[in-house]
Amino acid sequence: MQTWIGSSLPDYRSRGPWICYIYSLYWSMTTLTTVGYGDLHAQNCAEMAFNILYMLFNLSLTSYLIGNITNLVVEADSRTKKYRDSSKALDSFAKRHYLPCELHEQMQDHIRLKYKTQMLKHDEIMNAMPKAIRTNIARRLFFDIVESAYLFQGASYNFLLQLVTEMVPEYFPPKEDLILFNEAPTDFYILVSGMLDVIVIIDGVEQVIEIAQASDVVGELGVLCFKPQPFTVRTRKLSHLMRIDRNNFMTIVNANVADGQIVANNLFQHLRSTSNKYICEIAPVFESALANGECGITMSLGFVTSTGESQLLELMLNQGTDPNTLDDSHQTALHISATNGFIECARLLLQYGADPNILDDENSVPLFKALNEHHYALARLLWDHGASLPVGAQGDYLCTAAEKGDVRLLESLLNYGADVNSANSRVDTALHIAIESGWPEAVKLLLTYGAQVDCRNQNGLTPLEMAKQGGQEALLELLHCPPKVSLSHTTVPIRNPVKIAHQRSTHSPRSWMSGFYRSSTSQKGIRSKEFNARITVQVCHPKSLELGNAKAQKFLIPLPSTWDALMNSLSKKLGYSPSKIYNEDEAEIDEISVIRDGDNIYVVGEDLNKVQTHASHVVTNRTSRRRS
Repeated sequence: MQTWIGSSLPDYRSRGPWICYIYSLYWSMTTLTTVGYGDLHAQNCAEMAFNILYMLFNLSLTSYLIGNITNLVVEADSRTKKYRDSSKALDSFAKRHYLPCELHEQMQDHIRLKYKTQMLKHDEIMNAMPKAIRTNIARRLFFDIVESAYLFQGASYNFLLQLVTEMVPEYFPPKEDLILFNEAPTDFYILVSGMLDVIVIIDGVEQVIEIAQASDVVGELGVLCFKPQPFTVRTRKLSHLMRIDRNNFMTIVNANVADGQIVANNLFQHLRSTSNKYICEIAPVFESALANGECGITMSLGFVTSTGESQLLELMLNQGTDPNTLDDSHQTALHISATNGFIECARLLLQYGADPNILDDENSVPLFKALNEHHYALARLLWDHGASLPVGAQGDYLCTAAEKGDVRLLESLLNYGADVNSANSRVDTALHIAIESGWPEAVKLLLTYGAQVDCRNQNGLTPLEMAKQGGQEALLELLHCPPKVSLSHTTVPIRNPVKIAHQRSTHSPRSWMSGFYRSSTSQKGIRSKEFNARITVQVCHPKSLELGNAKAQKFLIPLPSTWDALMNSLSKKLGYSPSKIYNEDEAEIDEISVIRDGDNIYVVGEDLNKVQTHASHVVTNRTSRRRS
């Protein structure tokens, strides 16, 4: 039978397999690569049918390969074609509208940069990834640069991680405006690389007031304070920036309140520390926005106080923030200030009506906080403004100091009016605790202040019996031969209410509505003192004491929380409405906030006031005549 291999190689059956294989491979490859003819010639019908199918397959494969190659070439050239079309359209647009050459060049630079960076496809890749992978990518790319920005110093790791996930990288050519003066705040930027000019227009001339470098933040003033952008920001050279959308940023801040306050405080510190004259001029507007919460970031009074930033604290108080606002631990800003020793913050809070006698969840008042941390100047400030140690908590305070052997704290508590024999919740006195803990210096101090050695705790033990059980010979000797009680030790520091009244009168009336503060805070569940403040009322003019009138009516009443309540109480007691109220120095009182626990006040009616005034004039005239 005739075959194509037999016609070319008649003795192929006697040849080796390799020779036959090479012949067949040669003819097959030649036929495959030469469409239309080849060395494979059919010699019978079967070979003709095979060749027909083989040639059809050859045509299909060749068409597929050529089509794919053509498609790859066209696709690779499509970006270039699109760029050229955009460039031509831009040129036509610029000529048609007579745009200046400088603006035309900026437009061309932007399109050129977009063409060069288009292959990065950051958004497409990031959006295609699940959130976990997207977060890891963002942390790898942007976390370090965000962490080094001044605006986010001190923020938590989780907050920064959420932030970098929402950032979008962008590239800008030289001399392109990122932010325009007075535009609405929608985004702010962190500079990764490159350089930016911060520009303002003064007398119609653009002036560069600042140059932004890597890791600097631009546009944050407008975004965080929700004010029109105060600057124009322009690239000086090719710059890589991270853009943060305001809405996304505020969503993250609202979910991380503490970090939002840190960010706002960092911005305030930046405004305060800048040496740029232009920024210093506009800073008060943005500081005010931060203080009153216009920016959408609510700064708590406690947080601001914890930073010791008295200037921001004063701004917030001037905006009408309640100085008695409580945090989650039932602490006021005054508690925090007393703990940290920020005396300027404490002075501001007191001047704006902070109540120094509010108890927190630990049953502590600001005065105890200050004494516990040995901030004695601050403790004296609190004392002068009416602070006191609540009767129900004095035992706990003294026992706390005795347990740790803090003699200075013990002495301070006793000097500020704590009862040396007051007991804690377990009916232990400070002397019980000091003996149990083995602090001889504390025991000696307590005995000097008059601690009783025969009082019993809930177990029925006296301090002397506890010392015997513990075999503490040194303490037993102290208890058997206690030091002499010094009366000078029991003297409580004298307050200066006149000085307080003078300080309060120097501020606006709304800042000193302490009665209203007490009322509002009590409605919120603030625990005030566990004892009632009391005052002594004398129905006479202070001048009458000099005239020898010793039979004036005198009585003791609780100190009300408001002026109206005081007047109503006096009216019911006296049967008429008092016309004037004086203190011991003959200074007229017309505000409840200047009256403190233990004060003496002098109440006169209209008739009595006239009589006493007339008598005063008579005495004055007689004295002047005698002298003459």
